[in-house]
Amino acid sequence: MVLDVDRNHPQFGKAQPCPSCTKYVEQSGLKEGEANYDSSSIKGNTEIQQLLRFLIDEYAARPYGFLTLWGDYGTAKSMVAMAITAAATRKRMRARYEHAKEVERNWLRDTTAETSYTEMYRTIQVLVIDEVTTINMKNDWVRSQFSELVDARYRTALEKQSLTIFISQTDPGSVVPGDVFSRLGDGAFYRKWTKQESNQLLVDRWGGLYVPPIVHVTGPDARPYRNPDK
Repeated sequence: MVLDVDRNHPQFGKAQPCPSCTKYVEQSGLKEGEANYDSSSIKGNTEIQQLLRFLIDEYAARPYGFLTLWGDYGTAKSMVAMAITAAATRKRMRARYEHAKEVERNWLRDTTAETSYTEMYRTIQVLVIDEVTTINMKNDWVRSQFSELVDARYRTALEKQSLTIFISQTDPGSVVPGDVFSRLGDGAFYRKWTKQESNQLLVDRWGGLYVPPIVHVTGPDARPYRNPDK
């Protein structure tokens, strides 16, 4: 935001932090610096890196549906989710980036304290769960909580009212219950490829090329290089 001050004021014409935007960032679960991620944060020019940049811009512009990214460490899966979360906060949308074990702990907190994490996870506009396959699906209660979460968000996603992103190092299809996993790959959540370049990760559907909502991310490290002296 820019302050409405006299031309001679030292802050005239200078961008200032937006107080309400800061509130959304503080509630997002993003750490310092992560709220500045965008598609330019993805380095490299391989097909997968081009696809990741596309996904950030696509979901930043249209934050609804389901997206699942899984694959090797260091391939910028979490960075993509953080960048989309950050974009949502800049639009003053309620967004939350959470690790799976923290979600599981918060479900339990709701049973013993006056907290409402379960409701927040079900209703927030953008929800990211990282390391989703570490959720204890062998526990019937936890599995039920997860199924109910996906079911609630699936309905609002179809109405283009919510976006859910899952991140995993392993194939979620081997851990997530089959009925739940099938919803993550629903055809309603494919995104049309709008770039001129082709990409081997695209699928030919409905007379065009689309990005599926479940993407296996492989390849070289796509994270930005950090100066160790800063």
